Amino acid sequence: MKIAICRNPKIWNHPDFIRLTDNIAQACERKKLYYEFVDPYSSDAISQLGKFDVVIWFIQNFLWADLMEARSVLNAIERIGKKVFPNQSTNWHFDDKIAEMYAFQSINAPIPDSFVFYSQETALEFFKGSKFPIVAKLRCGSGANNVRLIKNYTQAERYTKKMFGKGVNPSPSLLFKATSKAKSSHDWKITISRLKKLPQFLYTRRQSKLMPNEKGYVYLQEYIPDNSTDYRVKVIGNHCWAFQRKVRKNDFRASGSGDLIFDNKKIPLKIIETSFQVSKALDLQCIAFDYIHDKRTDEYKIVEMSYGFGYDEFEAHNGYWDNSLTFHQETFSFYDWIIESIL
Repeated sequence: MKIAICRNPKIWNHPDFIRLTDNIAQACERKKLYYEFVDPYSSDAISQLGKFDVVIWFIQNFLWADLMEARSVLNAIERIGKKVFPNQSTNWHFDDKIAEMYAFQSINAPIPDSFVFYSQETALEFFKGSKFPIVAKLRCGSGANNVRLIKNYTQAERYTKKMFGKGVNPSPSLLFKATSKAKSSHDWKITISRLKKLPQFLYTRRQSKLMPNEKGYVYLQEYIPDNSTDYRVKVIGNHCWAFQRKVRKNDFRASGSGDLIFDNKKIPLKIIETSFQVSKALDLQCIAFDYIHDKRTDEYKIVEMSYGFGYDEFEAHNGYWDNSLTFHQETFSFYDWIIESIL
């Protein structure tokens, strides 16, 4: 079996991506599988990748080249009988919150009330009778970038006119990143470690400037109040692990805060069960779900999902659940699980 791991450092050379693909290569070596690093951006990408049995491409959500090309190439390769990661079931809704909404609705997954409008008139008419605050999101973005709380009709009207006018650039905001990390930094040691990552963020931001403005729609989610944390639940095949993320001070968003709580006793077993069910229903190879607790109804609702989630090595030491909901206090290999999910 021959495996192609897609990367071209001349186009995307982020340290986290290089580390990720190197670790996938090492997982192949542990399993005695042949692999090569292959440039997926060439004009003959289909013929080159078609020589392999498996193609792995970690699509980057702030790299415009990936968003333009990756899914088309992967789906074409999958069509000719090759195994790919992420496959079409896993990649078609990547970095597209509206597509995620449609996917969730198709299987009646538990999500907040969600709305999308493709004309300024219908959006403004909705706002006239809506309850505030309400959450507005761009289709793309991660780490709570491009998510805002609209508190009244005046703000809603301004936002709507912008989305049906010049639009909003989806590039991550340096100001938001700085203030976000400052709010969730508890000591100088954490602050310094985050400052060391600033060059990586600036690299991502420069690359994302090629992305066009988002416009021509308004996407909204019901605001669910009174949460000090959310829940990040990750599923690969028959394995699942989870943790909480603290909401930033004087904010409503937890994604991207980096302020994590690893205490499996605080993870409701219901969201582990739901995560396995949704992953199976949507035929996902690998996925991360973000849940929030609606205390008004005691329901746990999925606000977003993404196969392209961040991963830190210390997560592997916190144990995992299998699909019978049995917990295993064992260290695991995320990278080995990725290879197993494909094969």
